[in-house]
Amino acid sequence: HAAALRRARAERAAREAGTAAAVEQTAPLGRTA
Repeated sequence: HAAALRRARAERAAREAGTAAAVEQTAPLGRTA
């Protein structure tokens, strides 16, 4: 049970980190456009 919770939390953190990286990559494009 704890392992499943830990894995879900890790997946959520990875997803949030991925979206944050995508926003940081697309933000300069939006600024220059």
